[in-house]
Amino acid sequence: MKICYYVCDVVYIGIKVMMNSLDISNFKGFKKLSIPKLGRLNLIVGKNNSGKSSVLEALMLYASGGSESIFRDISISHDEKIRQRNPYNEFNESASNNKTLEINFDVDFDVNDFFPYEHLFHGRRFNKNQIIIGEIDGEEQLNISFIKRRSISNNKKNEFIKMLKQFDLEVSPSESSALNILEVKKGRFKHSISLSEPFSYSNMADSDERSRINFRHVKTSFESMDTLGALWDKITLTDFERIVIKSLRLIDPSITDLRFINKHERRSSRTAIIKLEDGSIFPIKSMGDGIVRVLELVLNLYSARDGFFLIDEFDNGLHFSVQKPLWEIIFNLASYLNIQVFATTHSWDCIQSFTEVALENKEVDGALLKIGKSKLSKNKGEAIVTVFNEDTLSTITQKMVEVR
Repeated sequence: MKICYYVCDVVYIGIKVMMNSLDISNFKGFKKLSIPKLGRLNLIVGKNNSGKSSVLEALMLYASGGSESIFRDISISHDEKIRQRNPYNEFNESASNNKTLEINFDVDFDVNDFFPYEHLFHGRRFNKNQIIIGEIDGEEQLNISFIKRRSISNNKKNEFIKMLKQFDLEVSPSESSALNILEVKKGRFKHSISLSEPFSYSNMADSDERSRINFRHVKTSFESMDTLGALWDKITLTDFERIVIKSLRLIDPSITDLRFINKHERRSSRTAIIKLEDGSIFPIKSMGDGIVRVLELVLNLYSARDGFFLIDEFDNGLHFSVQKPLWEIIFNLASYLNIQVFATTHSWDCIQSFTEVALENKEVDGALLKIGKSKLSKNKGEAIVTVFNEDTLSTITQKMVEVR
């Protein structure tokens, strides 16, 4: 394998994480999306609002086992509704003055009141259909259902009251209550996310660790240097340091070293500096967005080992001349680190460079996934996917087929 050029001779053994297919139902803009064949590396293309980023978000939920932290992250990134820390967003002045809050547990919540995380369901409303994410006919599919419950136990009611008293409020409840939840299942594991109770980190509904898969998500916006510094700390004094520096040489071949240091003598603020062959040292950011993007991608790649590597707009900040050698590094390391890669793009240069590397690297499967919408009357508007694998990828570069 080509990985010997980038890594030492130590054999890396990991658990199986690759998905051979993908089924997404009732999630965001997808009533039904089926991808019958995936590769180890998958580049997703399509028009604006076709659902490219939604595929990455579905995979985040699947990998997390449906943890509420990921529900929150996805919702916050789109300015959508989440569970609020305060039961009534802001206590009104009278409640604050009287320090008494009347809670009516008999309220019959209407499904049309727009609950937290409701936007994740197809049509932006809870419905009878479950969100389903996983391999086609797989046993470990993630299932998310909205359940409207008319009553809860006294223990649950008392927990809710106790939570409100933390705000120094006296509560006068009635005898019954309504509890609305999302029921999340993955394989033999199940948990519930309350939609009617205020949020706190102590009651955040996270999945069982055994239902989770490691993943890293690289967004279109750049991560902070503090975050990248923490990722760098994980590879300090390992062979992967050399891989990172070799990757940065795609931008400037004279780079010899990289270090993260404290900035302005503040431990909480870090920055990356590089050293060139002539001995000069300066901040990496002074070399532009391209080199920061390369650093971000390669550091996150290592942290995604034994899991999924999800990249939104792979080509963001990258000149076309850098993309092919960077894809070569990712193709070679994906097998070594036991990673399945999913990336999105609008760029023809990115498509072409990915295709060329996929065809040259016979040992690692690469697939180009084009998402579109059906024009047939029976399923008009529904998402459809065209899969280009090794047998069909060559037609893209040979005939310059437009797939974006």
